[in-house]
Amino acid sequence: MTSCTRFASMLLLLLAAACSGSEEDDGTEVITDPEGYTVAVPSGWNVSENFQNETFIRADITNGENMGIQIRLTEVSPNSFTSTAEAMITDYINDMSAHWGGECRETAREVITAGDEALTVRFQSQWEDGQQWYLQLSLVRKGSMLVIFQCGCRWEDRQEGQEAFDTAVESISFQ
Repeated sequence: MTSCTRFASMLLLLLAAACSGSEEDDGTEVITDPEGYTVAVPSGWNVSENFQNETFIRADITNGENMGIQIRLTEVSPNSFTSTAEAMITDYINDMSAHWGGECRETAREVITAGDEALTVRFQSQWEDGQQWYLQLSLVRKGSMLVIFQCGCRWEDRQEGQEAFDTAVESISFQ
């Protein structure tokens, strides 16, 4: 094999690896939703994609039994992001309180840089059985697409969880 042929073969292998898009250099997996966005998943986390089913819940991403991210997708009018976000936050608090039989209270809210508009809201949830959880709701709008990240972990793991959740949310890119 000539050096020119070896170089061409190596170049083709490098291009094939670069175009696969399933894993970044640091081992982080990238999931691509056919609806037009990608999200980086923390290294070592399990991914269950529901993209082929055209469901509201697009992916479940977990790290063990007590830390996870659920990605959902819906449509929103670009002019109604703020009112939609407020309604979703209220519904989320009510749903979490009813589901776990305890109090869910907002602890922080911040506008983040992602998509056309984005917001992350942080919660502390006290369950009926006494468990405390860190919950996070992040909403990212691009055009009329609204990507919803519902995240949670045990309260004592909140620093690790928040870092992983924020990294995933902030990694979103749109085609």
